[in-house]
Amino acid sequence: MRDNLEQYRKWIETTRKPIEGFRFQSYEGLVLDLGRSFTQIESPFERGPMKDCYSNALNIAMLHGGFWYCEGYAASPLIGLPIQHAWICNDQGEAIEVTWPYENSTYFGVAFEVDFVAKHVLHTGYYGVLANDWLDDHSLLRNGIPESAIPDELRKEESR
Repeated sequence: MRDNLEQYRKWIETTRKPIEGFRFQSYEGLVLDLGRSFTQIESPFERGPMKDCYSNALNIAMLHGGFWYCEGYAASPLIGLPIQHAWICNDQGEAIEVTWPYENSTYFGVAFEVDFVAKHVLHTGYYGVLANDWLDDHSLLRNGIPESAIPDELRKEESR
């Protein structure tokens, strides 16, 4: 997964003029620099509707507590390529799928505090933090993710 995202980041950096004043030139770069890998475990929750991963993840994290909202990229054994996706995770950083019916998927992304995500949804009117950053003038690409938005327990391994 990391290799695929790194290749895509390099492709963007070599084919597009850099955007001045942006800390990150792509969401792949942001996720690679600030995110981490997650290992999937069996979900105790009923899966929500397909194509509603952002709302499924936030709603379950808000309703059940003790979980964090995660957003980034996932690849199922069926699809194989990383696509933008949202899931939840526990304190151990284990991915809990709440949308896809696939087992043995791989995940790479950022864990967010649920309150940060809920405020972002209220501000933009749409589910999805990274997926809808453009509605907030690309603030995450410009500035990165605020320290307070990422749970201490789930920061990128080497930044703890």
